[in-house]
Amino acid sequence: MFDWDVVQRRGKWNEQLAAIHDFHPPDGFITDEEWRRLFHPEDVERLARENAEVLEEGDEFQFEFRSNRTDGELKWILSHGRIVRDATGRAIRMIGTHTDITAQKQSEKATNLLASIVDSSDEQLSARISTASSPVGTNLRSFYLATPPRKRLASRLR
Repeated sequence: MFDWDVVQRRGKWNEQLAAIHDFHPPDGFITDEEWRRLFHPEDVERLARENAEVLEEGDEFQFEFRSNRTDGELKWILSHGRIVRDATGRAIRMIGTHTDITAQKQSEKATNLLASIVDSSDEQLSARISTASSPVGTNLRSFYLATPPRKRLASRLR
């Protein structure tokens, strides 16, 4: 869990976050500069924009980003929580959690790669099947022409 002080631009986080990011601030507080160094460079601008938007008008937030751990490992993080506002409506704190979603992201990437391989293979199979003149070839051709590639992939994975 983290508790980010929007005004002072620093946050307190627990040991779970320290372990996920492999960053253990000596006093348990992380500064804005330290925090930004943990973001993957390609995510910094997007996160700054999304963060500014939610601080301006949101009550809750959810961000996905890549974290550069100090041990060199890259982790995908899901950050979600809520905004605490003062009596005037100004955002003063962000309270939330981080979840390591690296395994999920790797699984999605592998599934997309497999689907693209199957789609590519489908084109080659379809070309071969379309030239088949036997009754079996005709049935296969009908199946491949009528079934979307992802559905064929799902049937192969069962």
